[in-house]
Amino acid sequence: LYGATLDPSLWDAAIGEARDFVGGSAAAIFAKDVARTTLTVFHHDGGLQPEYVHTYLDRYMALDPANSAHFFAGIEVPVSTVDFVDFDEFHQTRFYLEWAQPQGLVDFIAVAIEKTATTSAHFGVFRRTADGIADEPAKRRMALIAPHVRRAVLIGNAIELKAAETAAFAEVFDGLSTALFLVQANGRIVHANAAGHACLSGSGFVHAAGGRLTIADGGTHRALADILAAAERGDDAV
Repeated sequence: LYGATLDPSLWDAAIGEARDFVGGSAAAIFAKDVARTTLTVFHHDGGLQPEYVHTYLDRYMALDPANSAHFFAGIEVPVSTVDFVDFDEFHQTRFYLEWAQPQGLVDFIAVAIEKTATTSAHFGVFRRTADGIADEPAKRRMALIAPHVRRAVLIGNAIELKAAETAAFAEVFDGLSTALFLVQANGRIVHANAAGHACLSGSGFVHAAGGRLTIADGGTHRALADILAAAERGDDAV
């Protein structure tokens, strides 16, 4: 799970391993918006047939008796079908007869990993006939893994946000017509914008020697080196 925060391509496999640990046939990380009756699936193990996912979104989400239970459940608290509806009653619902039963689904166990005023995000495991009803051992395993799923999702979100901020900064930086260089105290170039690369390759005034920003005029280069060394000690030193 934590590896997937650095390599998002690992999420589906990680969800599959979490599913196997809890015990089930399919699993997903998803969010429901109760105000707009929408569902967003972030990661899944491919255990549900796509056509059933589509019909859930188009037709059956509003009929799902789990909506309220999942929205009001505590963070990281496992909730299964029997916790919010009698099985005999559940088996009489249109949701079960038209959506769950044709897939052989007999139970669903989930934990909330993040909540807002109108949305809730969950990690959920579907259980088919061969898996049986979610028992106490399955709920204990879900309770054990829930904090790790939640942390991994939150870390992944933070990394994605930081990457987006970095990309936006780089786009603005590279779009400036002035040649700009981000450098370390020893002059090593960390990043140069497009105009900076053009300057290095064409002006003859500045160039990169061993990855360091170098000015052709010796006196100016020494002045630059002094400024960079002072900058490392703070604004007062500059």
